[in-house]
Amino acid sequence: MQSLFEGQFLPVFVTSMISLLVGFYLIHIWRKQDVRLLSDLPFVFGVTFVAHSINNVVRILPSIGIVEMSLTLFKFRALIILGTILPIFAALLRIWLPSFSKFHLRIEIALVVYWITVVLLAPTIEMILLLCVPLVLVSTITLSVTFGITWKTGRLKEVRSGLMVVSLIFATIAQVLATNLLVNSVLNAVSTILAGIALVNPWRQSDLSKSAPQSESVHVVSGVYGGEL
Repeated sequence: MQSLFEGQFLPVFVTSMISLLVGFYLIHIWRKQDVRLLSDLPFVFGVTFVAHSINNVVRILPSIGIVEMSLTLFKFRALIILGTILPIFAALLRIWLPSFSKFHLRIEIALVVYWITVVLLAPTIEMILLLCVPLVLVSTITLSVTFGITWKTGRLKEVRSGLMVVSLIFATIAQVLATNLLVNSVLNAVSTILAGIALVNPWRQSDLSKSAPQSESVHVVSGVYGGEL
């Protein structure tokens, strides 16, 4: 039992704690801002990391014998995963479709209704994956493209876009190697730490002092809204 704990639960638990700490720290950074929007990157990724942490803990429970793997448990995890994808999806709408802002809330509600309906009514795990994974892939790819563009153009000085791209690469590889818990956990931990550093950006002030004046608040809209990618 001890070796099972160390080999399976411990790496996932450590990764979950890293995600939780980074998530709460980003939310703390967001709360300290003079102006706060729900589309601010610290808040978006803060919520995402907290939900990701909870999902990781639930994912490992059947492997260590605390609960049995079942369709009900998988559906519970799928609902938690909605908490990781919804903030990012909402932020991407504001970045790529600012002209359709009046439809953003409706689209987000439609996503929530669709996801919950699929999770609750789907009779198998395979069907849930078939109907939900494409949304996750589209969001991940779009997010990668977004930070790739801001990295190349230097439009988003508040965030280290290059580090975010590297973080997303690690996260993608971790998903591909999800069956290897140790490798998956290490890659997820590295991805989370890199994303946290990129979003907090300790080099931000020196970067802004070398460039043209920009907004002092760390918003997802900074240098990106209005087709400025």
